[in-house]
Amino acid sequence: MSAETTSLLKLLSVTPQQCSAEFETCLKRLNTQTDIAADERYAALSELYLAQALELSKQHNCTHAQPHSENNHCLEQSLEAFDQSLRYSYVYLFKMQESPSTRVFDQRQMHVRTFYNVALSRLITTAYRTQPFHQIPAQLNVQQRQYIVNLEHYPELKSKTIDRVQSSYNLNFSGFYQVNRQDGLGAEFVVVTEADPIHKNDFILDPISFYQNQTNPNIHPARYLSVTAAAQPLNPESSIEDVLNGKAIFEIELFNPYTQKYVDIHQQKYILTANYSVPFAYWLAENKLGSTGYLTLLDKTERLRMPHVYMLEPYQPNKKVIVLIHGLASSPETWVNLTNNILGDKVLRENFQVWQVFYSTNMPIVESRYQIHALLKQAFAQVQPNSRSASDAVLIGHSMGGVISRLLISEHDISEQVIPLLNYEQYTR
Repeated sequence: MSAETTSLLKLLSVTPQQCSAEFETCLKRLNTQTDIAADERYAALSELYLAQALELSKQHNCTHAQPHSENNHCLEQSLEAFDQSLRYSYVYLFKMQESPSTRVFDQRQMHVRTFYNVALSRLITTAYRTQPFHQIPAQLNVQQRQYIVNLEHYPELKSKTIDRVQSSYNLNFSGFYQVNRQDGLGAEFVVVTEADPIHKNDFILDPISFYQNQTNPNIHPARYLSVTAAAQPLNPESSIEDVLNGKAIFEIELFNPYTQKYVDIHQQKYILTANYSVPFAYWLAENKLGSTGYLTLLDKTERLRMPHVYMLEPYQPNKKVIVLIHGLASSPETWVNLTNNILGDKVLRENFQVWQVFYSTNMPIVESRYQIHALLKQAFAQVQPNSRSASDAVLIGHSMGGVISRLLISEHDISEQVIPLLNYEQYTR
């Protein structure tokens, strides 16, 4: 408990432990203390409900509940407590006489903003566990209370099949010396969309002709999406009583933090919470491209032979593309710090998007150059041809990738001379 809430409980001759053990009695006593300022009471209640919800979440039948499990009493109780914490924190932040801007340096406001963010984050992830959905639903239900989900600011999510929803508050990854994020209002998430269908990745001599009438499956749009959520009543004129008793229907707005900086609440702009590093780190951790990079050099029977290009965020036509090509026996893990720095720098993030090329380094350099050129040509053909990003990209290569990059920028087409000289069966024996 914070010092402020602990002090408030002392006025009631109650310790935090006693309040947790006799939760309903503690709430009743706190609500009947009319000599305590309303804003102090609302802040304390927001924290108490959050603490209760987190404590419930630690119970065995909560932690071991299967994803999308229904009729789990523990999860339902914690969900209801997260809902209450969110509503009390909202009232404190936006319904008091003192506006957020007049107490911007108030430490208590920073505490309650954190309660709001965490309660909303856990409400969404807990709802995901209790209410099965494979696409972002139009609404979430907490007991008899409704939350309308608004995708207006993140249209890319409308057509996506969801594999999982993961809060990014407590995710940590080795190899990342810094997590680039923006503190603000809203809950931060990684939404992982459905994986691409597994397909045979055998060598194709002429991919331009082979994929002439179909999409190249080795071009991967972003799967690990950074999402920020903010919640407020659909009716901004809702009374405090309606907000707290659940009559006020809340709207959850989902934002792409790469394109949205602010959320509007009561006609005031507030900086959105954002996490720029975790989706990239999550992608690296789950795809294990580092070990595959070694295998493609040492084991010529390794399944992954054709090159792949991975987009790290939903395509943005107004941002230039940076294409990164790794070196011998390597992978996109080579670029972990550079990519993280690009994502963390405000100017670079607003003007550039990163594409990672992954290729088997057991092929001859000239063949790798030809295959990567064909792949990038198809990838840029998929995006808007007259956009800023498709007309002026930045190419960065390391080691063998540097040699391939130098060959890529040559205007001389050597494919007619090279293709007859390539003997796939000979160099794969």
